[in-house]
Amino acid sequence: MDFFYVIKRMDSISIQPFLFIIIFFSFQPSISLEICSTLCGSQTIRFPFRLIDQPQYCGYQDFKLSCKFQETTQDVTILTFPYAGNFSVFHIDYAQQVLQLGYSVGCLPRILLQGLNLSGSPFMSVNTQSYTFYNCSTMVQYPGVLKIPCLSGFNFYVVAIPTDGYTPSTSVCLEIAKVMVPMSTDWWEDGMTLGWNQPDCRWCESHQGTCLFENVGAGLQVGCDSAIKHGLPSSVRDALVFGLGISLMCLIAVISCVKLNFTEGQNHPNPEILMTHPRSTPGSTKGLDRQTIDTCPTTLLGPSRCLPNPRDNICSICLCEYQANETLRTIPNCSHYFHVDCIDQWLKLMQHVPNVAISLRSLLLSLLHYHHLCPWLLFLL
Repeated sequence: MDFFYVIKRMDSISIQPFLFIIIFFSFQPSISLEICSTLCGSQTIRFPFRLIDQPQYCGYQDFKLSCKFQETTQDVTILTFPYAGNFSVFHIDYAQQVLQLGYSVGCLPRILLQGLNLSGSPFMSVNTQSYTFYNCSTMVQYPGVLKIPCLSGFNFYVVAIPTDGYTPSTSVCLEIAKVMVPMSTDWWEDGMTLGWNQPDCRWCESHQGTCLFENVGAGLQVGCDSAIKHGLPSSVRDALVFGLGISLMCLIAVISCVKLNFTEGQNHPNPEILMTHPRSTPGSTKGLDRQTIDTCPTTLLGPSRCLPNPRDNICSICLCEYQANETLRTIPNCSHYFHVDCIDQWLKLMQHVPNVAISLRSLLLSLLHYHHLCPWLLFLL
């Protein structure tokens, strides 16, 4: 059986509609973790949070974050409050629904004295404690007394003391105000811990699942993508069944075509194909060597997955969308990007750059000729 004859005969049967249907259902918008989960520095961003450049269905309302680029350190996740300003996000505990923040652009104790305004946001203080702030002429040395460096000066010290604790002498310290402080281990050094109640995903997280919208674009009801026994949202389940059913029908049709052409090819081999695509001989090659391929520049794709050409977001060899932290390679004098593994394998076989408009039959013939085609890819295409 000659595989090139099978591919030649398959080209006479239009499989483009099948291929279109498979690709259409494979790339429909999804609320899966693979699409919405991303990174900013070392911080994982997922539902109910989303980055401002992600689709709205990736996160709950008012849970937008931004990722600030840093040249010398890791990128920083930023949470913006309508009235309190920007805070750096150090850690998000999705199971307990709390996040640790830092006020890196000013003095958090000053904000607390003025009144921390979290209005317009879904976040609130988890634990609070009353502190009394004092302005002292000398530093008070007593257990529980906290010096506030960002409010202190050369010849005076601002301290915070639990209201129900020690009271310094009025000859040394003057009371400024009593403040309810959102507790954290380092609040006096601009750290703060906040939490949220809605959406309530704690049960889902405790069952090793992740929250997501029950129906995209139809309200704010959330569901859980955890174990099968808990059940998928009906809309998601119906979409999966329909998409997989159509794909399976297409796959059966393609396999039937392959089997039909296989039978015909055994009785009627095409000598033209055999002459056009001779068998490879030891030592023969049409591609580039490893050293030459390595001269082509590579790029590590960041969390935003931004490329010079916004439409260049799919590898034209494997037809897969680029994901964050993937390594891409470009060819000199060519503006297209490719997965490193895909383009390296390609250039080992042929010296010209792949193009999205290249004949699928020619691609399959070349790959089959060098015995690098996986069986499942043959049936999929």
